[in-house]
Amino acid sequence: LPLCVKRYGAPDARLSPFLHDMKTEAYGQEKFQIVGPAGMGLCLSEESKGLHIALLAGTGVLPFVDLYDLILQSALQAGQEQKDESCLPDELLKNFKVVTYVTFRSRKEALALDIMTNCETVCKQKGLETASDFHYFYSAEDKKRLTVGIVDQDPELFKRAEKIYVCGPTGFNESFVSKLGEISIPRKKVFLI
Repeated sequence: LPLCVKRYGAPDARLSPFLHDMKTEAYGQEKFQIVGPAGMGLCLSEESKGLHIALLAGTGVLPFVDLYDLILQSALQAGQEQKDESCLPDELLKNFKVVTYVTFRSRKEALALDIMTNCETVCKQKGLETASDFHYFYSAEDKKRLTVGIVDQDPELFKRAEKIYVCGPTGFNESFVSKLGEISIPRKKVFLI
């Protein structure tokens, strides 16, 4: 499995500099065995419905790429009698909605932007609200960042959500969990991915 590791230059960054500075062996590659805990994932099932909100920063978008791609592929085949087995049922597409807020330093550094924009475009073309609501922030270009202030702009939206996913750097995650608690969102609805 090919693996790409972004090198972080922060003073406390340890893993990515370590991997980048390793001495390489034959063919310029190291072999690694990667094992990690299997987390709860996004806790979605075929019964999942209602509003879900994703608050993502940088590489925090990566756990959601498969979901956006699944929605995209399912939306492309929506209404067809014969669909790929992996596609979501049309009924689920109609009853499930994810609103995504995502922040990157720049468009150039944005990960999976093509999948997200295609997903949004196709859902809108098909009249599906499933994944038709993406909000992008580019701190270096637009001088806009995704902050907890987004919750203050529409607290009722966040209160209506079945689940709220937060995935980004530690400070980002902690600030959103705290802010969501301030507006009385039960912690069991907030998932740190």
